[in-house]
Amino acid sequence: MTTVNDNSSEYITNSSSSSAGLKSLITVIILICVCISGFISRLFSIIRFESVIHEFDPWFNYRSTVYMTDNGFYNFLNWFDDLAWYPLGRIVGGTVFPGLMVTSGAIHWFFYMINIPIHIREICVFLAPIFSGLTALATYLLTKELWSKRAGLFAAAFIAIAPGYSSRSVAGSYDNEEYLSITKTNINDYEIKICQWVEKTNKMLFDI
Repeated sequence: MTTVNDNSSEYITNSSSSSAGLKSLITVIILICVCISGFISRLFSIIRFESVIHEFDPWFNYRSTVYMTDNGFYNFLNWFDDLAWYPLGRIVGGTVFPGLMVTSGAIHWFFYMINIPIHIREICVFLAPIFSGLTALATYLLTKELWSKRAGLFAAAFIAIAPGYSSRSVAGSYDNEEYLSITKTNINDYEIKICQWVEKTNKMLFDI
């Protein structure tokens, strides 16, 4: 009788493990499909035309990134651009948010270190679609903490195809909006995790 009960418990445990593994696999597959769809849906300008930077602000950001990669970050901070705000000119280092340029420059430096030649323009063009896929993942993690895994999957799918976000993150739209979304989402996720950690820590201290 004891042997039968042990076998039944082992079978139930194995079934639960298999079911949890299958759910995790399905979740990963759905997230991969969501990221790919979010990336591909933002490539229409490249498919229709070519790999170019669009609009005025993205073009200025691209020029700033090229200057930083060619001359270094210190010279970038002290760069006076006489072509911007013509005829007054502009002190670029003190009037821009350098996070976008630093991110692109770091990616370009990484590819250079592993001996993969890639033009900085291609990084700037494809940065927004790549960040869109990462934003979907960040949205999933945030919504999973707030509600459930299913809600996280729905939220990731919606943010990947949201028209308001897609219009500001198409390929070639090299502007600050493309990385602000993932940054704000990650910050909210980290705040929730920190609050949970503080709550658990305080509970442990009170128990002690």
